[in-house]
Amino acid sequence: MQVKKSNDEDVHKCLVCGYEMVKMQACHIKCVNCGAEMDCSDKGFIW
Repeated sequence: MQVKKSNDEDVHKCLVCGYEMVKMQACHIKCVNCGAEMDCSDKGFIW
């Protein structure tokens, strides 16, 4: 997952489709395009 700075916010790109992921709550982001999700269990390995 790529992370870039945009207006002082982290923007996370989906590993599956490359679409911008949305932060749902602390340690939980979801891709609104393909439905892929990441949570705290993924944080240390990917983002």
